[in-house]
Amino acid sequence: MEAKRKGGLQSHFENFQRNIQNEFQSKLQANFKESMKVSNFILYKLTIHLCSQTIMRWITFDVRPE
Repeated sequence: MEAKRKGGLQSHFENFQRNIQNEFQSKLQANFKESMKVSNFILYKLTIHLCSQTIMRWITFDVRPE
C-alpha cells in the first residue's frame, strides 16, 4: 500500500513537473517570437534609413567619405 502510494505520488510529481516545464517553454517561445518581431522591425527601419541615406547621397552627388 505504501509503495503504491509512493508510486502515485511520484507520477503526480512528474506530471506536475512536466506541466510546469511545458508552460515555461511555451512562454519562452512566445517571448522569443515577440523579441524576433521587435528585432526584425528594428532591422527593417535601419535598412530603410541606410538605403534612403545612400540614395540621398547619390542624388546630391555627395560621395565624400565621412
